[in-house]
Amino acid sequence: MTWQRPKQSELAKITRLEKIVEDFAIDNAALRARVAELEGRQQECWVPLKSADRGEYTYNSVRRWAADGVIKKKHVGGRIFVEANNLAEFLAMRSSFTRR
Repeated sequence: MTWQRPKQSELAKITRLEKIVEDFAIDNAALRARVAELEGRQQECWVPLKSADRGEYTYNSVRRWAADGVIKKKHVGGRIFVEANNLAEFLAMRSSFTRR
């Protein structure tokens, strides 16, 4: 069996496939860079103030901490949101002081 030169349509298919693979490699690299960026920084998670009271701490306590600037808050329309990670850190710090 002898080697035959590929037809023009087969060459076009190979070229298109190579272009698709090249585009995929570029997109894959960009996505990996974005994932690394997102994993590197902590995402902010805002929860409504009304659902932020945890366990022994009441709504009024959490509202007062937000008003005093002890925990991060933001207003959206008429609602108040607190940053969940900041609240959890504050509660952990507060409970460690009260255990002593």
